[in-house]
Amino acid sequence: MADLPKLFNLSDPIRSADASPLSFSTPLGRLDLDLEVGGVSVIPAVTFTAGDQSVTVWSVPLSFEVLLTRPPTSLPPGMSVAGAMAAVWRVGVSRPAVIKLQWASGATWSEVAPETGENLDAQTWTDGRTKVTVGLPDYENATTYRHAGFDVAVNLVAGGQGHFIWAWGPDSPDDISTWFAVDWPTARLLAA
Repeated sequence: MADLPKLFNLSDPIRSADASPLSFSTPLGRLDLDLEVGGVSVIPAVTFTAGDQSVTVWSVPLSFEVLLTRPPTSLPPGMSVAGAMAAVWRVGVSRPAVIKLQWASGATWSEVAPETGENLDAQTWTDGRTKVTVGLPDYENATTYRHAGFDVAVNLVAGGQGHFIWAWGPDSPDDISTWFAVDWPTARLLAA
């Protein structure tokens, strides 16, 4: 079938009636993923689902796909998170484009802080009770921090593949569980 995902393969996928911009729920509100080419937002062409995974496909003006899946959460003893999700993306054709992951209007966080280190770009947002950490590999100068999210210049990322992982849990002093939960290399995430 010509409409099946070309870069990600789901087992027995079901095509959605229509594709819409990607949004992800968290306890603090919604995160939106947007693809911009030449400063213009591009709407996805189709979404396929299989179980708790989905693949959203953009086909014009470049081949771009995002796999939404649950990441493995292997945390050190005594650590836990309430939930986690991952958006793994691949670009089939090298063309200047930017992925924007940002909080939607109405999100309830009140503080944000970067939490980078050990080949990880991460930020944590909190409302004082719950925190959400978003992490991605350190793509060096391809990533731009924003107060409300990240921008990634996909044409500067080697291999045309990457991901965002977000995890949430209680906002407890000195608890770094969400930071550990988002620290996964893309290859390891896909192997799980």
